[in-house]
Amino acid sequence: LELLKKQYKRQNADRVISDLYSAMDKIRCHERDVAINKLKAKHTIGEMECEVLNDLTHAVAYKILAEPTKVLRRAAEQDDEEYLTTVKELFRLNGGK
Repeated sequence: LELLKKQYKRQNADRVISDLYSAMDKIRCHERDVAINKLKAKHTIGEMECEVLNDLTHAVAYKILAEPTKVLRRAAEQDDEEYLTTVKELFRLNGGK
């Protein structure tokens, strides 16, 4: 029963984390595309350069979210539902107000 409770708590945090990563990825892709378009306006850039920018933005975004991911999982394990709710509201995840 304890294992089941722990899994449920983790799933709750994982939903918030998934929404956070999705929101970050939308921003990441938009900013990557803006950078690529600015570079293309002044220079000829190829697929390799675009891939480098994609990899760079992906790495930065995911490294930024690594520690918050750990903190959110810990909050879920400690039954801190208020913390998860605050994060959802702060980042306007799933209609957070």
